[in-house]
Amino acid sequence: MSVAEIALFLQTKANDYQQLLSDDCQAAARRYGMPVRVFSADNCAAKQVEQIHGVLNSCERPQVVVVSPVEETTLGSLSRDAGKLGVGWVVLNRWSEELPALRSEFPHLPIFSVTPDQYEIGHVQGRQFKRLLPSGGEVVYVRGRSGTSSAERRFEGLQRELDGTNIRLCSFEGDWSNEGGQRAIRKWVEGSPPGEMQTLVVGAQNDSMAAGARKALSDEVRQHNMLKVGRLFVTGCDGASSFGQRLVARGMITATVLVPSVSGRAVDEIALVLKGGQLPPEEIVLGVSSYPDLPDSLCEFIALGSVFGGGLDTLGQYANLTDVALLEGLQNGGRAAQAAFFGAYEPLVRRVLMRMLRDDSDTADALQDTFVRMIRSVPQVKDPLALRGWVLSVTKSVAFDQLRRLQRQRPNARGSTPISPVEVPVDDASFELRSAVRDAYQVLDRLPQEERVVFLMRYIDGIELVKLADIVGVSLATIKRRLSRAEVRFRSLARRQPGLAEWVDGGEP
Repeated sequence: MSVAEIALFLQTKANDYQQLLSDDCQAAARRYGMPVRVFSADNCAAKQVEQIHGVLNSCERPQVVVVSPVEETTLGSLSRDAGKLGVGWVVLNRWSEELPALRSEFPHLPIFSVTPDQYEIGHVQGRQFKRLLPSGGEVVYVRGRSGTSSAERRFEGLQRELDGTNIRLCSFEGDWSNEGGQRAIRKWVEGSPPGEMQTLVVGAQNDSMAAGARKALSDEVRQHNMLKVGRLFVTGCDGASSFGQRLVARGMITATVLVPSVSGRAVDEIALVLKGGQLPPEEIVLGVSSYPDLPDSLCEFIALGSVFGGGLDTLGQYANLTDVALLEGLQNGGRAAQAAFFGAYEPLVRRVLMRMLRDDSDTADALQDTFVRMIRSVPQVKDPLALRGWVLSVTKSVAFDQLRRLQRQRPNARGSTPISPVEVPVDDASFELRSAVRDAYQVLDRLPQEERVVFLMRYIDGIELVKLADIVGVSLATIKRRLSRAEVRFRSLARRQPGLAEWVDGGEP
C-alpha cells in the first residue's frame, strides 16, 4: 500500500445528502492529513461493485473503504476481500450482516457502520402523519430501494408508530431518486384514480423522492385534471440545508426529518483506530429529529393553513412573481401566494433575525412569529414597492419583541452563535479586506445587545434614525445616545484588533 488514504464510494453525486457525505468526509479527513478519493455509482449497484473491485486491485490501494451502498447484498464478498488485503471497511447509512464476522476475522482493522437511527426516522414520520391526519386517513408512502436496510427499518419504525391508529399506508417502491418519486405517484394514480380529495398526505423516505412526488402530483393536475385536492401535505427525509430544508422553507414540502451526515463521525473513528485506539461498536447510531420541530412549529403552521397547505388547484400560480402580483395574491388570501411569499422572503427574514438574535432556536421561533404577523397584517400594505421595506420592518419589530422577552427571561444570557457577515459582498475583495470584515463582526459580537442591534441596523442596513427609533420603540434622542455609545465602544475594541487598526481612524491610537 503506497498511499494511506480513504476511498469513499457514494450512491450518486446527484443528491444533496450524498454530496453532504462527500463534503463532510473530506473536511474531516483534512484534519488528519488523510487524502480522500470519491467515487459515484450513479445509483447503479453493478457500477459500485466494479469501482470498489478496481480500487482494491490497484497499485495505490486505500487504507480504508468507506461506502454508502446502492445495495448492501452486492458487497458481501468485496468486504471480505478488503479485509484480506488489510483494508478497513466502513458502511454509511446502512447495516451489513457481514460486519460481525468480518470484525472477528480482522480484529485490528476499522470495520464498522455509522448510520442515523433508521427506526426512529420511521417513528418521526409517523408522528408527523398523526399530526397531519388527527382523525385518520390514507398516506401515500414512497419507500426507498427494496432490500436496503434503511428502507426496511424506516418502514418498520413507521408501522410501529401508526399501529392502533386510523391511518392507512398505501406503499410504493422508489429508488431514492426524484424520478423514483414521480414513478411511484404515477403508479398510485393509475392504480386507483382518487378523484376529489379533501386532504392528501404523501410521505417519502427521502427528500428527493418527496420532491419528485410533488412534481408528479402537479403534473397530474395540470395535464390530466384527474386529481382535485383541497390540502396537500408532502413530507420527506434527510433535511439537508441546501435541499430538504429549502423545500420546507419554500412550502414545497410540509416537513422533513433531519438526518445527520455520518461520514465525518466515520472518519473520526477511522483515525482513532489507525492511531492504535479502541475499535468502535460495530454499529454507531446517530439521532434524528423532525423539521420543523414537533409539536409546536408544524402544528401552528398547519392551524394557520398558510404556507404549507396550498391546494394543487393553485400549485405554482404565484411562482416567480413580482411584488406587485405577490401582494395582490396575499391580499386575496391565496394559500399559494402565501407559500410563494414565504419562499421569496424567508432567507432575508432568517438572516436578519439570526444577526439580531444570534441563536438558532430563538431565530426559529421568531421566524414563525414574523410570518404569522405578516400574513395577518398584510392588508395594511398599500404600495407593492414598499413590500420589502415592510417585511424588514415587521421582522425587526418581532426581533426586538423577542429580545425584550429574552432579556427578562435570561438577563445575563448571550447569543450562542457569533454574528456572521452574510450580507457583506467581499467574495472578490482582497484578503486584507475579508479579514477586516471578519474581525469587525467579531468586535460587533462583543458589544452589548442593545448597542449591537442598533449599530447593525443603522450602519449595515442603512435605516434612517427616525425609522430606527420607531422600530426600537424609543425616542430619537435615545437612539442617538445608543449609537454614540456603540460607536465609541466599537472603535475602542477595534483598535485592539491588528487587522482593524488601519481601518479605524487611519490606525491612530
